[in-house]
Amino acid sequence: MSFETIKEFYELGLWSSSDLQQLVKSNVITEEQFKEIVEPQQVQSVSSEKPLVQQEVTARG
Repeated sequence: MSFETIKEFYELGLWSSSDLQQLVKSNVITEEQFKEIVEPQQVQSVSSEKPLVQQEVTARG
């Protein structure tokens, strides 16, 4: 299975970070590839929350 396919499955929510950890343990992907897949999602979820907070504050003000 290719790195791109694994990454896409994770982004689509078909696989969890726990699933990816199993792939690391099985030497299917490296720890660096795991981080490359998982970390952008974590950053994206945090950055997507900021505009919502700003909108809420703006609506109150």
